[in-house]
Amino acid sequence: MAQKRTLNDFYGIASYTFGQSKFSDINGDLKPSSWDSRHILSLTAGKYFNRNWNFGARFRLQSGLPETPYDFERSQIVNVWNIANLPVSDYTLLNSGRGNLVHQLDIRAEKKWIFNKWQITFYVDVVNVYDSKKPSALPVITLERDANGNGIIFNPSAPQNEQMYQLNFGEADRSTPLPYFGFIFDF
Repeated sequence: MAQKRTLNDFYGIASYTFGQSKFSDINGDLKPSSWDSRHILSLTAGKYFNRNWNFGARFRLQSGLPETPYDFERSQIVNVWNIANLPVSDYTLLNSGRGNLVHQLDIRAEKKWIFNKWQITFYVDVVNVYDSKKPSALPVITLERDANGNGIIFNPSAPQNEQMYQLNFGEADRSTPLPYFGFIFDF
């Protein structure tokens, strides 16, 4: 981590983390744990202006987290989907995949009013300014539905425990920029 508190009304912090997190599976083999993010980079910078205004930005980058692929055949079984209401994971492939590289830029503007024994700060943030990709690399899976909104069974004449839903496969939408604001009271 490197930090510069203030130089000509500018400030900045840069940090990088490298790590590995593993666990022993039922066979004693080491597997990546669900929070095994190998690389994390964070850069924060900003500038102070007159009358207690501050503008800043933060860029974050993180390598993909381990993911367990879906068991597509088991997921489409009517009895399984009706209980889970989503695709089920293939735990024989536990954490064998990796999610997407995640990065985003957040920006912030704030104004402080300082009084004798307290202060108030108003801020406006925009998180994920440039609409970055979602963290998961797994497909989005939903049921194909009929006009009444019911799941379509592609083998309705099969015995109940062998009936299967028709599934739709898609890609995850991008993350959406999110603006928000707030007040901070210090006393």
